[in-house]
Amino acid sequence: MDWDFVARTLWRLMGALPLKPLLIVAPPGRGFHSGGSFPLSRTPGETETDLLGRPRGFDRIHVVDATVLPSVPATTITYTIMANAHRVGAEAARLDQRSVS
Repeated sequence: MDWDFVARTLWRLMGALPLKPLLIVAPPGRGFHSGGSFPLSRTPGETETDLLGRPRGFDRIHVVDATVLPSVPATTITYTIMANAHRVGAEAARLDQRSVS
């Protein structure tokens, strides 16, 4: 499959512009994403998220990828990201149930 074509088509549909040459399209499961862009914090600042991955000022948006990790070790982080996403999703669902009850 031509992943570059797929990516260009999706960006066009979303109205997004890729930043070439910074962009490298990889097959699914082969991508790399640095952590630390929006690190988790007990008291989040403007460019941080709370412990549920919510950017400052948002209650129902949760960031659950590697951007919330304060730093990325020199190892595979896939399972760490999946575990954190599960933790955040379970807690967000619990909070959402409580708000409608």
